[in-house]
Amino acid sequence: MPSILTRPSGGGGAGGGSISIALSDSTPDYGDDVTITATPTGFTGVITYTFYVRSSIGQWQRIDQASNAYVWAASYAGTYDLCVSAMDTDGNSGTDSVSITVGTLEAKYGFDAAYKNQVELVDDKVNVWNDITGNGYDATAPSATTRCYTSKWGGSSECVSVYATDDDRLETALSMQTDEVTICGVFDYNDNAVQGGFDSLYMFGSGNASSTRYQAVVVDDTVSPRFLNCSVRTSVNVFAVTSTISNGKQVFVMKYSSGTNRAIINGTTASISVTGTLSGGALNYVLLNAAAPNYSLPFPFPVHYLAIKQTAISDAEQDQLYQDLLTMYPA
Repeated sequence: MPSILTRPSGGGGAGGGSISIALSDSTPDYGDDVTITATPTGFTGVITYTFYVRSSIGQWQRIDQASNAYVWAASYAGTYDLCVSAMDTDGNSGTDSVSITVGTLEAKYGFDAAYKNQVELVDDKVNVWNDITGNGYDATAPSATTRCYTSKWGGSSECVSVYATDDDRLETALSMQTDEVTICGVFDYNDNAVQGGFDSLYMFGSGNASSTRYQAVVVDDTVSPRFLNCSVRTSVNVFAVTSTISNGKQVFVMKYSSGTNRAIINGTTASISVTGTLSGGALNYVLLNAAAPNYSLPFPFPVHYLAIKQTAISDAEQDQLYQDLLTMYPA
């Protein structure tokens, strides 16, 4: 396994050795594989190469190996240097670095809105959950004093969760009135986080459950184990792809297009045919909401990522997006 460390600066070497490094792609999309190749000069002994790359949360990792090529999944967005050092059994050494610019997950899939770890607080409660795409679809809390709050998951990643009151929700200006959609999310489920008696806990939907076109719902208190629905509501019925869930990280990607709701929930892929006219009462997305009387409780689980695209991606892109989310949020 790679170790975590501070990356050394680039430069030449000592004892007669030097290396130069090249990348198969210096501007990869998020999640793309990049081959890092080191070319040695002036080495006389058996060489060991040390590659310094970044993890999905930005930590530097060290990989020691005999091969001069390493395939790295570009899992941390931004511009920074990658570094390789080499040393041989005769004491020759060399170091080089090269710049790389990794794109964001949001740019790769063209999300209209995405929410991750960036919140505006008032009195230690969430006033705005920021849309990190820059498209301006911030999720804004109502004026109630019991707004959403931030919490920690796994000791490192900030996320958003809520108090158990009906005033907690985050309203957006992002229209739900689209004929197709792609939505993905990551949250941390825990049986101990919910009170008894609930029927449905909405990660996203609208202020009126009966007219919500697209929604992800944890249901319900009357069954065990509980399960997650990724659903589409029409004039005929609610058409849901369903999977049971247990304590821990939950990852899903759902998309709807041309009468088919396809969802991947924790690695299981399923589709359901949808008939009828798409519900039209709910105008905009509301996140973590419990506004309507038929919402027993707000969504009480830490949400680490939620992104919405107002068109459907392909099946292959949906499969890859799920894998990219696993890279971004490893177990």
